Amino acid sequence: MFAIVEKHRRLSQILLALVSITFIGFGAESLSSGIRGHYVGKVGDTTITAEEVQSIVRAAHQNGNAGATNESTFQSLVQQAYIEQGALELGVGELSVEQIKSVIARDPEFQTNGQFDPAKLRNYLSAAGLSEDRLIDNMRRQYRRQTLLGLITNGSIVSTSQAEQLLGIINSERELRSAPFQASDYAGKVQPTDAVLKTYFEANKARYALPLAVKLEYVELSLEELAKQQPVSAQELQEAYQNLLAAGSEAKPSFDSVKAQLEDSVRQRKASQAMGKAREELEQLAFDNPNSLQKVAEQMKLPLQKQDEWLSQPDVAASQLPDAVKEALFSAEVVERRHNSELLDMGNGVLRIVRATDVSKARNQSFEEAKDAVRRDYIAAESAKLAQAAAAEALRKLQAGQAAPALQWGQVEKVGASQLQQNLGMENFAAIVKARPQNGKPGYALVNLPGSGAALVEVRSVSLPENSKEQLPQVRQLAGQRNGEQFYTQFIRGLEQKFPLRSGNQKLNPDE
Repeated sequence: MFAIVEKHRRLSQILLALVSITFIGFGAESLSSGIRGHYVGKVGDTTITAEEVQSIVRAAHQNGNAGATNESTFQSLVQQAYIEQGALELGVGELSVEQIKSVIARDPEFQTNGQFDPAKLRNYLSAAGLSEDRLIDNMRRQYRRQTLLGLITNGSIVSTSQAEQLLGIINSERELRSAPFQASDYAGKVQPTDAVLKTYFEANKARYALPLAVKLEYVELSLEELAKQQPVSAQELQEAYQNLLAAGSEAKPSFDSVKAQLEDSVRQRKASQAMGKAREELEQLAFDNPNSLQKVAEQMKLPLQKQDEWLSQPDVAASQLPDAVKEALFSAEVVERRHNSELLDMGNGVLRIVRATDVSKARNQSFEEAKDAVRRDYIAAESAKLAQAAAAEALRKLQAGQAAPALQWGQVEKVGASQLQQNLGMENFAAIVKARPQNGKPGYALVNLPGSGAALVEVRSVSLPENSKEQLPQVRQLAGQRNGEQFYTQFIRGLEQKFPLRSGNQKLNPDE
């Protein structure tokens, strides 16, 4: 609305969005001085009252922002208060009364035929419920805050060389090859004693705890299974054939050629009609025979199926089964009482009743029970360390220009930065970025591969796409924004420590 606000809006729009300031007009954003704790919160000398919060929320609702709440508005006001406190601390954005009046006089909204019109200003003040002094104070606060935000967001200068470096990281392609150091190749060098294994076991005991697990039997009701039970009479087939429509101008197919399809169609229709009643019957039979699914299966003419492998609670929790099914499989009714479960909807029109045939309770294994697994894990961990150490020694020799052991280099390939990040992770990608070819010689990096050892990467060349120069302005802007956001976060945290938010005697919500 005001020229001074429009002039500095671009400087602070990013961080204004971050603190979610949702104010309508200047009348809604005054932060009163507060008397004797008559406020909800206080930052430095700035207080936030319940009346201000509620006034802003009402204005927001009247202007179509139904999502504005007391809590979100209060948090926005707190952020705004910290921004203003920071501006006061740094002494930035101070305007005199004469400067503000000059801005108001030049604002087209308060002019008639290019000249300041006092009547328009009075009408605005009356509609907003403001005095002239309050308007001036609001504008001073607004300018103070936006000046600080502008300094933060635009004060981070990113040079062309910095932008090119960032572009080289996020958009470069590397011609490279790799030589693996497989952990399995070093396994023969690891010969642990029982004492060593026991120490490893004690340090990783939780890893060898056995979770709660069950073996199950179940009866499954589905449209497919129910359709198999549906009889189809000759009359039903003839009726289905009579209702069969020919495609376009084609002649109606012969009865014999579509008989099998008609049977399936009739069975599916009858199964759909019977599903509701079958569901109720299955549920009632499972309830009446809580200790057996055999009777349920026989009366429902459904096969009794078995899950003979142990099904552990962690495996079920990580599965894509519906939450209600996950909960029921390890409920007290199934695991402790060994009763039939409730009717479970497995999705895709499949219903099941399950019952535990065997239960393995959660417990800690002894060393002797877990010894084989402990040996396997220890050898794998130590083998990986040996592989990584061998790779590190080979890297040292290559970087020093010394003869390295014969390496099994793979084929040379060209890989983009995003693919490297995705496949190897940020830590390994950072190591590869540092390996830059120089003076016609390749760069080398060591990447650690959890569980499988390590690899040496030979970087032969680094190149940018042909249109990379066109992306520099965008990259420079992105880097500046990130730097500004990081500085803003650190700046606010510093203010929060210096000026902790203090609570007054007012409640944010009147009903509390």
